[in-house]
Amino acid sequence: MIQRIQTIYLALGILACLVCLCLPIAELQGGVLSVPAYMYNGCVVGAQGDGISVSTSTMIPLFGTLVVAAALACFAIFTYRRRSLQMKLCVYAVLLIVIWISTLAFIALLKIRAGITFRPLLASVLPLLAVCLFLLARRSIAKDERLVRSADRIR
Repeated sequence: MIQRIQTIYLALGILACLVCLCLPIAELQGGVLSVPAYMYNGCVVGAQGDGISVSTSTMIPLFGTLVVAAALACFAIFTYRRRSLQMKLCVYAVLLIVIWISTLAFIALLKIRAGITFRPLLASVLPLLAVCLFLLARRSIAKDERLVRSADRIR
């Protein structure tokens, strides 16, 4: 059962989450920032003077929720014998990514109110892609569950 289509959906969703963890999700400029700073899931990196400034204070919730969502999806791949648990893990991963999106929106609102220009980059869209893939995986798992139950009914 590990070679089913839901495994591909889950693996692609995990890949989207991991790529989002590695790439900058937003560009910050303005306010006290004379040069652009890039916001990653774990930190904000910007040039300051002749060095590089790294701030990790507000980025821990973003990093944590995306890592846990990817870990849940990874665990869901290997629980192929328990389809009901696999469907629940997909839903939990989707909920965590929705929390990630709302946290990013809240941080963007705080930055905009502080007079900083917040420009989202391509990597901030990848969790939305992961949500779609996790929902497709859940739908495929539910279809397999219905197929198994109908086969049990025939016996």
